[in-house]
Amino acid sequence: MPASVERVIVTGAASGIGAAVVELLSAQGAHVCGWDLRDRARGVAGPFFRVDVTNEAQVAEALWATERELGPIDALVNVAGVLSQLELCSAEATLAEL
Repeated sequence: MPASVERVIVTGAASGIGAAVVELLSAQGAHVCGWDLRDRARGVAGPFFRVDVTNEAQVAEALWATERELGPIDALVNVAGVLSQLELCSAEATLAEL
């Protein structure tokens, strides 16, 4: 991590890769704020805000609160996303149906 990166927001921080990124950056000395739709994962320290990153007003409010807590933000790690199983095609699907 570059020395100039001290304060980081990680979206999708409640679990999985996002929680792992929070742990890694924190271990490297960064001040990390986690954002997620869900509650904070166990063992993830630091500021945390419940934020829907598709909602501009929530993002603006969370950014203001994060900067109030940590100071100016140096980096954003955007890990937020939804993973679901979706059948992209089947033996009977046509190109038009996809």
